Amino acid sequence: MSRPGYAWMVVLAMLFASLGAIAVTHAHVSAVGAPTENYTIPDPMGDDQHQEIRPPVNFILQGASAQRESSTPWLTADLWGTLAAGNRNISGNEQWYIDVDINTPGWLYIYEYYPSSGDSQGRWIAYKWQLEEPGQWRLGPFRPGEDELEGQHIYRFFFYGNGQWSAGGSGAQKSSLIYWNYDKGANTLEILAFEANPRSVVAGQSTELSWDVPGSESIDISGIGMVATPSGTILATPTASTTYILTARDLGDKTQSASVSVTVQPVSTGDQLLKFVTNPITLLVAPSIIVVLVLMGWYARRSLRERRYLQNTQPPPLVELLEQPSAPSQPRVRSTTVAILELPNSLKIRLSGGSEVIGRAQVARLLGLDELATISRHHFRISFEDGKPFVEDMGSANGTSVNGRDIRGEGPVELHDGDVIEMAGKLSLKFRAD
Repeated sequence: MSRPGYAWMVVLAMLFASLGAIAVTHAHVSAVGAPTENYTIPDPMGDDQHQEIRPPVNFILQGASAQRESSTPWLTADLWGTLAAGNRNISGNEQWYIDVDINTPGWLYIYEYYPSSGDSQGRWIAYKWQLEEPGQWRLGPFRPGEDELEGQHIYRFFFYGNGQWSAGGSGAQKSSLIYWNYDKGANTLEILAFEANPRSVVAGQSTELSWDVPGSESIDISGIGMVATPSGTILATPTASTTYILTARDLGDKTQSASVSVTVQPVSTGDQLLKFVTNPITLLVAPSIIVVLVLMGWYARRSLRERRYLQNTQPPPLVELLEQPSAPSQPRVRSTTVAILELPNSLKIRLSGGSEVIGRAQVARLLGLDELATISRHHFRISFEDGKPFVEDMGSANGTSVNGRDIRGEGPVELHDGDVIEMAGKLSLKFRAD
């Protein structure tokens, strides 16, 4: 593929080889430009004058190196066009990629020589570009500019690592050449690719739409709108199964179309539950809800236990609860009652003269559950000695008082007609001598 106009390149290559074969004092690169301005050997360790130049395209580490493991740095490089893998003939608006494989971290230099018909002889694509990981690097996509020169181009690769140049001994500089051709040709409109990845998503997820349409002047994607470049990617989040249609137009107003369908699956109940459970608000509120439910369960269980206890508790046999007196026409039945305790709801507890204990069971109808819980099962006792009534606190939890005086621990206290006995500060009973 060489031509007579490139004889000077052969001479230049021999000059680089001869310079690398002798001991050379490290010199700074005097300029970053055409090859005629860079006869000195690139020196990544000693060149402090120039900043790193990265390729003017995207680059990505594709995978592990395919080169043999060695302390000697190795480099392989290749160029391929998008119309056919391995094709080094570029035409029209076709884009191309450069693959570089290195077996050790190091510095990469890439110089592009232009066809001899141009005013400029070339440029640096990458200069002192430090690659911190070995592996297969992909650069691109490159796309021809409006003033791209037709003819043969050359990429020259230098790689420096582990204190030496690729495939050379200490102090020697080696390089690799890749030849490729560019032909403007006709910028034929062609849809090379229009894809969606993935083509099936769950509601709320996104898919990546990608396209490659050389020769296009404008591109419109339904549901997305106009896109700015002949090739690229964009994220789409369809709410229902959708067919995206790409319509490309060239300068002559010729159009081509392509379509791709994306299926949207409904969110499953399990996914919805998982999304709810992992929601930050749920994670924040859930502990409080659990605590409230536990407390409610505990309170309900306690109330039920107390209700069952009250239902199963029977009053002592010596105590008789009497309702309000019946109609005056009914004769009153006399009993052996010697005293009466009057309750706030007009009920009466008759005392027969023995020793009788008053507690929770006798006043259950008068109090709510919370107040009733303060009354002890055996709260106080009334007894009679020589016909005199006495009251005594039975060690109740919340105390017994007579006319406002706490009698806990005093033993039997004599009662008089009209005295008020108070249970736990919640319920007052009046003592009446019959």
